[in-house]
Amino acid sequence: MPEIRITPGFLLLMAVAVLVCEDGLLACGLLAALIHEMGHAVMLFITGGGLARLRLTLFGGVMEPAYPLRLSPAKEAAVCLAGPGANLLTVPLFALAGSRSEWGYVLAGLSLSAALFNLLPVSGLDGGRALLFAAAGWSGAEKMLRRLTLYTGFALLCPGVVLACSRFHNPTLAIFGLWAIFRAIGSDKSCEAQDFRV
Repeated sequence: MPEIRITPGFLLLMAVAVLVCEDGLLACGLLAALIHEMGHAVMLFITGGGLARLRLTLFGGVMEPAYPLRLSPAKEAAVCLAGPGANLLTVPLFALAGSRSEWGYVLAGLSLSAALFNLLPVSGLDGGRALLFAAAGWSGAEKMLRRLTLYTGFALLCPGVVLACSRFHNPTLAIFGLWAIFRAIGSDKSCEAQDFRV
């Protein structure tokens, strides 16, 4: 049984979500996140790995594999893509459930959002990690990912500022754009960190 650690950042995220979210929305979001993490965990076991520890942080889960040796780059990429894949597989099921309850549509939307967000070519997200593993052996892979992270950050920051200043007053996209920009600028370590971020 893997060890589960909950960080103060995750508790802060949950506190903000409880204050901001409508009834049921937080539970739907947590279900979409759980499906995502289960996708990673199942693929990790299928490819011959194991799970030693799961840390819940402000920016999601950090899985620490239990296998002593690294998997092949193709298997590592499969583990990275399994989380968004699991979310995408559930979208049609939740959309069908939407005919009986509006929460089905909410779950479908949240699952789709989680999949698309995590597939962005950004360092630390599933899409970025999968790109690194796909380009294993190429010396310029990390530099390429840093640039993609920076460009994605700027591409999201501009509409994010517009969205934050609009009648919706939602700064989420702008905050993520800034996070990606600072991650790209401050990235002085290998993108293949010791922990497997999912």
